[in-house]
Amino acid sequence: MFFVAAKLLDFLLTPSNVVPLMMIIGALLTLLKRRSLGRALLCIGLCLAAAIVWSPLAFWLLMPLENRYPVPQVLSPVTGIILLGGGVDIAVQPRESGPILTHAAGRLLTTVALAHRFPEAKILISGGSPELNREDDRSEAASTKAFLAQMGIDPDRMLTDSISRDTYENAREAARLLRPQPADQWLLVTSAAHMPRAVGAFDAMRFPVVPYPADYKTGPEGSISRLPDTAAQGWLYCDIASHEWLGLMAYRLSGRISAFLP
Repeated sequence: MFFVAAKLLDFLLTPSNVVPLMMIIGALLTLLKRRSLGRALLCIGLCLAAAIVWSPLAFWLLMPLENRYPVPQVLSPVTGIILLGGGVDIAVQPRESGPILTHAAGRLLTTVALAHRFPEAKILISGGSPELNREDDRSEAASTKAFLAQMGIDPDRMLTDSISRDTYENAREAARLLRPQPADQWLLVTSAAHMPRAVGAFDAMRFPVVPYPADYKTGPEGSISRLPDTAAQGWLYCDIASHEWLGLMAYRLSGRISAFLP
């Protein structure tokens, strides 16, 4: 139930959905003689759209999330690497050359580098189907495993979790499958903006991990004055930031994490 509600709310509150819808409703109200309310919605929508496209707003929203955990200096031995889903698009049939990658593919490339750096480490690939239809037997974990194998990683090192469909379930299934011991060192790889929520979920499972953020959208010195390169980039980065801030709020209110910003 939580997964379905989260999917629907995320769709309704995503900036690239809600801002155009606000402007459409405003235009319709204006045509229907509700000019005051219609013009107000149009004005708000246009101001938000301009801020998303022509200001550093998206970067301001991402920076606190991406700067929460720095990339650590990791020393051997590393017990294993946990890669969270989101880097492949299973809604699209894979090409002959491999799966279709998403804007979060940076986490896959970081995992490849870590796997080569620590050849004895196990790799848990987490991610079932993100679709609402539970009968869909495709999984992100299976597609990601195929990609890592193409990158030269031995499939025998890889475990897959094809059940979990959100961050909380990722942590729950990882704890169930791996049963971490006090001396273990598990690296958690996910997008930098997603890392606070992921760490909070693993903390809730009493699973200590070393956060290894990847897939940065902002630079190492921050992006205080940076403007989007294109309108599409502004919308995409605002959608990513909105998804994470709303996710943190939902997880905190539902008791899935113990702090708003872990």
